[in-house]
Amino acid sequence: MNNTAAPASDKHDYDLKEEMRLAQTSKRKTCMRHCKRFWWIYLIAFVCIVVLVVCLVIFVAVPNIAQDKINDAELEVVSIAVSQTQSESYTLEINSIIHSDGSTSATIDPFDGVIYLEDLEPHTPFVRVHFPQTSAAERQEITLREDVHIEDMDAFTTFTTWVVNNETLRLTVEGKTRVKTSGLSRKYDVDFKKTVEVAGFNKLRGAEIVEEESRISLAAQEGEPNFRGVAVIPNPSVISLDIGNVTFSNSVGATAVGSLSIDDLQLLPGNNTVNVSAVMDQITLIGLASSPEFCEDGTLPFTLRGDTVVNHGQSLSYFADALASADITVNVDVATLAQESLNITLSCPGEGGGLDLPSLLGGLLGQG
Repeated sequence: MNNTAAPASDKHDYDLKEEMRLAQTSKRKTCMRHCKRFWWIYLIAFVCIVVLVVCLVIFVAVPNIAQDKINDAELEVVSIAVSQTQSESYTLEINSIIHSDGSTSATIDPFDGVIYLEDLEPHTPFVRVHFPQTSAAERQEITLREDVHIEDMDAFTTFTTWVVNNETLRLTVEGKTRVKTSGLSRKYDVDFKKTVEVAGFNKLRGAEIVEEESRISLAAQEGEPNFRGVAVIPNPSVISLDIGNVTFSNSVGATAVGSLSIDDLQLLPGNNTVNVSAVMDQITLIGLASSPEFCEDGTLPFTLRGDTVVNHGQSLSYFADALASADITVNVDVATLAQESLNITLSCPGEGGGLDLPSLLGGLLGQG
């Protein structure tokens, strides 16, 4: 029988593995005893972590998400109407649409906001308005209508002036409100700020007198209208203004030629057809139309500048100043009007004598 002893190295490896096994077992038992003894500490720590995470979500993540949703939404202005205008008040109606991705169900509280011209600093509000409660729907239509007392006349006059003169203008709506998301009872403070670009009246470019429906009269008494006609005034904007009775001073170049009036002027989006009347210096007009500068076609470039505006018996300085700031140009074919209304043919100097004064005086005597 061969009794060969195990190698010393094998015995050493076995002892090392056994020691490691015993050590691991001891560590597990020690850990288990520690957990059994201090389990409440670990539970409290776990609860604290959960509470911290929930608080971060409720007080940080959700408000940030709500604000981001407000920031990402787009405001579309469908129409702005200023009506029932008086010296210190008017009725404002704004129809708009808020577009969002609709991914979040939330309710936005009603709030008081301001509107100001974005491109004019300091940002002074020209109106304060109350916005109704809205939702975070993908398409939310908003209509507000309220009677407005003009708190800052200078700011409102600046707004109407920008509307009359500019091709486009940017309006900013700003206010603070609260949002409640679905599933949470808490409401979160958010800032609502949207800037939109709308078309202005662009100095009423394209306004014209309809010669076929306009007439010059030589029989009018002094101070009474001696011109009556029809004008078409374009409004390329979504803004409507209930202006009232307007008087314009008229000139051709540096030469004053009279005044023009439009009663009950309302500028609605699109083309506005209105009746006009004027007290004109007819001799001066016919002389200008027969002058070398204008006699080729007898068309005069009238410059209209707002003078007075009265509505409901009240003077409206905010419209008068706005219209006074704009040189509105209207081309009028005076030669055609003279021919059709007075049977006077205008021509250039040297071509039939230019201004036909005998015919003019004869017409005056015949109609007087």
